[in-house]
Amino acid sequence: MKSLNRSLFALLLGASVLAPAFAQTRYTLRVPTRGMAVASPTTPASLRASLAAIDFGIEVGGTGPYTRTVTLSNTGDSPVTGLSVNGGGEFGLSGCAGGALAAKSSCDVSVSYTPVATLTGPRSGTLSVAAEDPAVSLDIPVTADTRQNIWATRSPYTASTFYGVPFSTTVEIHNPPNGKPQPLTLAMLDGNQGWELDPSLGTCPPNGSVLPAPHSCTIGVKYTAGDLPGNDVLQVSSLFSIPVKGTPLASQVRVTSGAVAIGPLALGASGTASVDLRADGSMGATFKSWALPAGPGWALDYYTCTSALTGFGGSCRFKVTYTNTTGVAPVNPSMSIVTNVGKVTIPIAVTVN
Repeated sequence: MKSLNRSLFALLLGASVLAPAFAQTRYTLRVPTRGMAVASPTTPASLRASLAAIDFGIEVGGTGPYTRTVTLSNTGDSPVTGLSVNGGGEFGLSGCAGGALAAKSSCDVSVSYTPVATLTGPRSGTLSVAAEDPAVSLDIPVTADTRQNIWATRSPYTASTFYGVPFSTTVEIHNPPNGKPQPLTLAMLDGNQGWELDPSLGTCPPNGSVLPAPHSCTIGVKYTAGDLPGNDVLQVSSLFSIPVKGTPLASQVRVTSGAVAIGPLALGASGTASVDLRADGSMGATFKSWALPAGPGWALDYYTCTSALTGFGGSCRFKVTYTNTTGVAPVNPSMSIVTNVGKVTIPIAVTVN
């Protein structure tokens, strides 16, 4: 019996040393990740504007249009769909057409403002950017201030004077209480019509200074009449100009002896014509200059027209001589006399044998 027990004990002891069939075995699983895509969350569509508000500042009614540009950007990973921009009234819109804005892209909206000439004061509107998703939509306030322009007491401004006689005067301008302060850029835009600025006259600030609002002042101008009417433009500021119109007055001296004719003349021969002048104005006339026809062969004898025509009806006589030095008659010759009350132009008919 004792030997049986010892054998059984030995068998049990050996079984405890052997690994049982159900013992746990542990393994480590290594999974390669190189080259495999790793998913990341996407951000929804999101609109951003380069300007939070648009202010055109002070502009003058009846001018423009003025423009501002706003850049709309979709900073998300999804497209913005159903995109539209809306405004109205004096504010116009263009750009960002197509109804969709791709992810990570942008487009420009041009906002324009055309001030209405008859409306003044603050103006306001809204640039509405709508999308299919209301959470993406934007509203951008748009503001402006419309003012009246500078105006002149007389426009167009007119002046009249005798040929060659300068006439200086002032042009009155006003910048109203609801006007826009503007730098003065005084100039005659043509410059060849007998008009010029007269710095000795006027009360306006110096050229280049800002004309405040409200403010009234005068600009000195001078008109010297020529043979033809002088039509020019007086620029006051970059936004305002005044038409100026000059008219030469009819001469108060006239020829009373009729048409002037010399000839026929043989080659080398001379002929003389007498010409009578009369003053029709109460102040008479003072001679300033005489001009014979162009070309050779002409001579002038002032005779009794040596200084002036005295009073209304004052008269005198001068003589003009032509010598035929070429054998060819001059073409449409005429002479002119300038007085303090106008210019007289006298055609002379010349014939040769």
